[in-house]
Amino acid sequence: MRRLLLPLFLTLLFCGVTFGQAITNSTNMGSTLAGQPFSYTLDFAGATCSGIYADYGGGTTPSGVSMDYSPMPAYTTATISGIPTTPGTYTWTLMLYEIGCGDTPGYTFTLTVRAPLSITTTSVPSGVQGRAYSTSLSATGGTSPYTFSLASGTLPSGVSLNSSGTLSGTPTSSGTFSFSAKVTDSASNTATQSLSLTVISNPSITSASLPNASFGSGYSQSFSGSGGTPGYSWSVISGALPAGLSLSSGGTISGTPNATGTSSFTVQLTDSTSRSEERRVGKECRSRW
Repeated sequence: MRRLLLPLFLTLLFCGVTFGQAITNSTNMGSTLAGQPFSYTLDFAGATCSGIYADYGGGTTPSGVSMDYSPMPAYTTATISGIPTTPGTYTWTLMLYEIGCGDTPGYTFTLTVRAPLSITTTSVPSGVQGRAYSTSLSATGGTSPYTFSLASGTLPSGVSLNSSGTLSGTPTSSGTFSFSAKVTDSASNTATQSLSLTVISNPSITSASLPNASFGSGYSQSFSGSGGTPGYSWSVISGALPAGLSLSSGGTISGTPNATGTSSFTVQLTDSTSRSEERRVGKECRSRW
């Protein structure tokens, strides 16, 4: 028995059969993926002479796939099978010889092996609570078109994954959400990818109140905040501080007040992504000067 080694292939096509149609089944072997079992049977029942045998006629054969054959009339078929391992396009020739009829033209096989199906997106950008979010997952290999779905885990409330692979919506809660996305190709092959989406909370002013200041005495108090993306900046956006006091961008009110009375003003906290929160001082954080 003689063995011809082939490797991975996706689509196999024959060219040049002119001698009594020795191969009677389709010359298109269909398609497969690297790493998945493949099997195809050649039918030599159409041979018109006393026997047939085959030989390798040159070219590049893929690895991982083999074909078994022996001289007729011991058999009338040959099976090409195996697990292709390397994506690529391969061309090789199988020479058939009919005993009693002489040589016949070679069959040229073109083998194209596609990469296994996979999701190429390995991470997604963070979202912001209460803000519109959209990002897309990508896949490669397999046979397009692709269909995406949620395989397991939980997405943030307000966010969903559509069949085209787009994660979108407006998250209503903050935190880190872990999930597994699945892609299915047109040949029903599937692949999954573990991902996590972090939703950042909006910045929040956490200072409850400011202590009173005394006329003519040095004063220094700082606001505090949380959430959002660190890199805070503070400012007064309405009202006025008592004469002699000022608010730094770091959130500290300092100076020496030179007037008495009650002042009301609105302070704004802005994070590094320009998200902000405001608070009216004199209601929640009332101060007397």
